[in-house]
Amino acid sequence: MLYKFLKYLFRLILFFLAKVEVKNIDRIPIQDPVLLACNHLSFWDPVILGVFLPRKLHFMAKEELFKIFLVGSVIRRVGTFPVKRGAADRNAIRESIKILKEGKVLCIFPEGTRSKTGELLDFQPGITLIAQKGSASIIPIGIKGTNKILSSIIPAKIQVNIGEPLYLDKIYGNKLSGEQLEKATELLHEKVKDLLTP
Repeated sequence: MLYKFLKYLFRLILFFLAKVEVKNIDRIPIQDPVLLACNHLSFWDPVILGVFLPRKLHFMAKEELFKIFLVGSVIRRVGTFPVKRGAADRNAIRESIKILKEGKVLCIFPEGTRSKTGELLDFQPGITLIAQKGSASIIPIGIKGTNKILSSIIPAKIQVNIGEPLYLDKIYGNKLSGEQLEKATELLHEKVKDLLTP
């Protein structure tokens, strides 16, 4: 209920702040587990994705957000869970895999932090392992323009480019080695980078 309320509320707010274009939204399946891998420009990124994508999204977010009064309570209630940055957080990994095994949609920003320059940063390890363990496809997403929201009185132009799903088992087989997981992460990085190219 809260998720739907916030979705409609932010859609109304964004009507005045941004013009949002979502490309290839049909690539988001109506069921089955999916891991969305998106670049990260602004705190508006999860809001945009949550509002304009059809399924409920679960987000991994830095643990510091959960210590902010009211914010932590709200984001936890809508399906967001904390991750400790700078280290392999086993609890966050287990929660991620659990979400996917329940057939839900998990959204991760694999850069691990917002890009201040707009350039795509290196991806943190672990995202392909989570997808493999959760038996999920990975959908790369390139988002542009969210760092321009509120920068002027003119509504920002936001573009969400949804890529084709990656099925790791079809590319590498059912059990990926550490080297294959690393290559899969590099491939995913290239896919997101391509979606950001004008």
